[in-house]
Amino acid sequence: MSGNRLRFGIVGCGQIAQDSHIPPILKNKNVSLVAVCDKDEGLAKKVAAKFKIPGSYVNLGEMLKSEKLDVVSICVPPWIHASA
Repeated sequence: MSGNRLRFGIVGCGQIAQDSHIPPILKNKNVSLVAVCDKDEGLAKKVAAKFKIPGSYVNLGEMLKSEKLDVVSICVPPWIHASA
């Protein structure tokens, strides 16, 4: 954890992330939303700019390596999730 704030990342920049995940995360004073990741580079950059999130990525591994996150919210459709 960086200082007293959790470093947070979002995977998937669609409507669920934009409407249901990002706004409450940004309101939490104990969290810093530092990066988003989406396979659509344009969407990742658009969402990062819209919400003033410093990092945008198209590669999850690169985001995890670069950002040293404490929490990652997976906001992709269920059929994209990895198999158990």
